[in-house]
Amino acid sequence: MINRMLFSVSLFLWGFISLLIYFNILNVDHSLITSIIIIAYGLSSSNLAFKEGNRLQLVVSSVIFFIGIIILIKTNYVIIDSRGLIFVSIFLITGAVSILLYIENTNQKIFLYSGLIVFCIGIFFLLFIEKLGVLYLINQAARLFENYFPFLLIILGLIIFLKREKH
Repeated sequence: MINRMLFSVSLFLWGFISLLIYFNILNVDHSLITSIIIIAYGLSSSNLAFKEGNRLQLVVSSVIFFIGIIILIKTNYVIIDSRGLIFVSIFLITGAVSILLYIENTNQKIFLYSGLIVFCIGIFFLLFIEKLGVLYLINQAARLFENYFPFLLIILGLIIFLKREKH
């Protein structure tokens, strides 16, 4: 499903650039770099999915691309509660893509059911995210994750790259 080479290079670059930012060697907003790498990966992976005719990879790549766009918008515009925006957007995008898959192949009812469920969860969080305290938990988890994120990306990218099939 995933082109391992493309994925590993993306993770490695993301982690390497994150370290350059962390050590003040590169003075760029981390979110901007994140969005650019996610968008580039989503576009490249979508292109490969079109060539291979892999519908699942196309869907996953599209979702990844749209998440990159959301992060890019969040980076360039002042949005209050931007983590909540990303969290809710993931549900809405995933639900919408699942419903589109059902429309393309109406025999697959699972796409309709899962799409509606995920989309409704997204709407629920959109309406009640602050009242439930979910945003506080998301922010705490994100802060913890940000400390170890560059190292995790580099290690994961190297592992995937080293375990790739050699042609």
